[in-house]
Amino acid sequence: MYRVVLADDSEEFLAWLRSALENTGDFLPVGQAANGVDAIQLIARLVPDVAIIDVDMPELDGLDVAEWVRRQALPTKVVVVTAHTDRAYASLADQAGAFAFIPKAALSVDTLRDALKPAEAS
Repeated sequence: MYRVVLADDSEEFLAWLRSALENTGDFLPVGQAANGVDAIQLIARLVPDVAIIDVDMPELDGLDVAEWVRRQALPTKVVVVTAHTDRAYASLADQAGAFAFIPKAALSVDTLRDALKPAEAS
């Protein structure tokens, strides 16, 4: 089971994602944040297996959070999500050190499982 931190400034999105993950048996949400600073504090304290982080958040954005996790050499796999449709965000997420990038329109438990499959081998 993956321990997961969720970070997004949309309460509705967080509620939907938490509910979707809690009902799978594969994911255990252990914390959530509404901005990048709180996300970093949660990740540092909990060291979750996965952090699902929105690109657009107050204080620090999701790309900043992904870069911070990479610099800290934490084992947390950062999955960056966004409502933006511009493909440049996938490249930016990769440059920041994100493990995966999933557009919110494509986000589901199945796409998340598929994105994390390479992590299972390591």
